[in-house]
Amino acid sequence: MPAAVVYERGIDDADGYAILQCYLLEENGWDAFMIGLSIDSPTGSNVCGVKNADDTILVLEGAGQIAGPFNSLADVAQYYISINWMQSGGTLRTLKASQVTRVTTDQTSPSVLELPWVSYQY
Repeated sequence: MPAAVVYERGIDDADGYAILQCYLLEENGWDAFMIGLSIDSPTGSNVCGVKNADDTILVLEGAGQIAGPFNSLADVAQYYISINWMQSGGTLRTLKASQVTRVTTDQTSPSVLELPWVSYQY
C-alpha cells in the first residue's frame, strides 16, 4: 500500500507502518528502506531500516519502538529470529518505500512478493 494511502486511512498493519515510516524518512533525505523478515511465511513481518552515517542500521518497529543499532542486515535478521518475528533460515529482503506506488496485496498483480525486493543471505 502506498504511504499516502496508509496516511489517509490512519491505520494499517506492519507493512503499512513500515512503508509510511520509511517513505517519510526517505523523502527527507534519510537512507531508509523496508526490511521484509520472512514475509513469505505466516510468521514474517516488515520493519523500517535506517542506515546511519557510520553504516549501522536502526530499525523502527510499528509500535514506535526502535531496535539496534545493528552492524549489518545479518545482525538484524538474527535479532528478529531471536524474538520470533522471523523464521530461522527465512527470507531477508529490502525495498524502498517509494517503489510501492499502488495498492499491493497477496492477490494483486504484482503481488507483494513480486515487488522489486532485493534479497540478502545472512
